[in-house]
Amino acid sequence: MNGRVVAVLGISGVGKTTMVSAFTRKHPWVQAVSAGSLLRGALMTDDTEALRTATASNIHANQDRLVAAFAERRRRDPEHHVIFDGHTLIDNDQRLVIVPVSVFRDLAPALIVFLEDDPLLIHARRLADPGRVRPRRSSDEIDAQQRTAKETALAHASVLAVPCAMVGSGDHAAFEAALIGAFAPPPTLPSSSGD
Repeated sequence: MNGRVVAVLGISGVGKTTMVSAFTRKHPWVQAVSAGSLLRGALMTDDTEALRTATASNIHANQDRLVAAFAERRRRDPEHHVIFDGHTLIDNDQRLVIVPVSVFRDLAPALIVFLEDDPLLIHARRLADPGRVRPRRSSDEIDAQQRTAKETALAHASVLAVPCAMVGSGDHAAFEAALIGAFAPPPTLPSSSGD
């Protein structure tokens, strides 16, 4: 497997998908996959809300399915670099469920990037996105969750002995520098022209 994995983590509403999409548009030799899309595919469901609000034990069981789905994707296409868009914790409305380090060990990232932002901006972003159901939390609760998520990302990176970059949401230059450093050099992919 020549392609590398970078795990881009952060709480819901911080802007991971926006940052990852901008990067992959500019660098099409990198693929992106979200934890949510892998889980929906593995469980054959479109009910994202049911996945998020599951019990802690079901969330942990779903992480095993996520890892298996990611491994299958990597087995089918081992040459591409991949950004994994995911979380270190899940707010299931009852409690914060920490995603165990074993999940990230199986994903084998070369780098963890933790995206962070002002809790007030995350709060506003969540309220402004009616197309996506997210837990209703105050900016103070979001701040506490973000601190816990960040501490967990740093702890996981330490256990895995991989670097962890802290990047502000919207700082595309820092995001790109971190990822290009982890992915360089780009892989040599087979020609699709059939020559």
